[in-house]
Amino acid sequence: MKDSLMIGALGWFTYSLYQFFGGKNLVRNFLILSLAAYMMITVKVYIFLAYAPLLFLFILFEKLKAIKAVLLRVFLVLVVIVVSIFSFLYAYSSFEEELGTYALENVTSSMEKLNTTLASMTAEQGAESNFNLGAQFEGTPQSLIKVAPFAIVASFFRPFIWEASKVSQLLSALESLALMLITLFLFVRLGPFRMVRFYLSDPMIFFCLTFALVFGVFIGATTVNFGTLVRYKIPCLPFYAIALALLYNKYNARQYKGKITL
Repeated sequence: MKDSLMIGALGWFTYSLYQFFGGKNLVRNFLILSLAAYMMITVKVYIFLAYAPLLFLFILFEKLKAIKAVLLRVFLVLVVIVVSIFSFLYAYSSFEEELGTYALENVTSSMEKLNTTLASMTAEQGAESNFNLGAQFEGTPQSLIKVAPFAIVASFFRPFIWEASKVSQLLSALESLALMLITLFLFVRLGPFRMVRFYLSDPMIFFCLTFALVFGVFIGATTVNFGTLVRYKIPCLPFYAIALALLYNKYNARQYKGKITL
């Protein structure tokens, strides 16, 4: 039930904020925006904390695309990024006490405790659905960075086919395999440098992929059971799929037009 509410709230929050910044039906969209934000904060506040800043940056970058002067646009994008980073750090340091459980150190500590608790519970219930991340998460921000690649692989590409021990896991494994094959196809066809260029130049790709990867790191690092993993990663999968679709569109433009369309 919570997952369905979060998906709905994410959709309404995205739509209403975009419409609000576009100057359309300000009162109505503000009310929808407030209700969706309240629902996200009440149900799963960590999703809201990861999602809202990135969506705000995406809308700003979309507005900056209207500027025709390339150098001015690049300069303003860099200014927005730098100001956003310092604003976030200032707000974080100012309200760290108010954030309480959701302050970074407390979040990573809570994640480590949750990981240990889930491992103990699932070990008692049976280990056929458990998996090993491949790196040890120690509950610190530095450790989270260390396990990030393993966590991303777990969130989007696991369970692998050979790890499936149930029919339901096999279906999840086929879904993960499809995502992996599409990702590898785009990586090979576009190349790493061109993919990075598209990621940095297209606000929608930047927004969708960044949110999906950040969310995937936290989910992959704190989950030790495939059943839990499949359920918890639901909010980020649509954004990862959208990013892949947009990259594929870039690939098609390159194939059929004979040039890269930025």
